[in-house]
Amino acid sequence: MDFVAGWCSGAAAVLVLQPVDTVLTRLQAGGLVQPVATARVVETAAVPAAVSLWQAAGASALWRGAAPMIYSVPVQNSLLMGGYGVGQKYAEQFDPSQKNAAAFVGGCTGGIMQSFLMSPVS
Repeated sequence: MDFVAGWCSGAAAVLVLQPVDTVLTRLQAGGLVQPVATARVVETAAVPAAVSLWQAAGASALWRGAAPMIYSVPVQNSLLMGGYGVGQKYAEQFDPSQKNAAAFVGGCTGGIMQSFLMSPVS
C-alpha cells in the first residue's frame, strides 16, 4: 500500500506543479514578460506570464518537458514511501514502543532505496 500511495502522490505532484515550474522557469529566463521593478517580481508577473504562455502556445505548453518527471517522480516517491513502510514495520518487530526509532529506520530505508535506485536516473 505504501508503494501505491507513493506513486500516486508523485504523479499528482507532477501533474499539478509542472505548470508552476514551467512558468517560473520562463520567468527566470526572462522570456515571458518584462522585468517588474518591485520586490515581488514573481507574485506580480507569474499570472500574466502564465496567461501569455497559454495564449501563445496553448495549454499543453504548461506541461512541456514534463515527460521525464512523470516517469521518474512517481517511482521515486513510491520507493521512498514504500521503503519507509518496510523499514518501519521491520523496526517495530523488535520494540513496538519505540516509535521514533521505527520512524528513523523507516526513513533511512526509504532514503537508501530511493537514492541507490534513482541516482543513476536523475
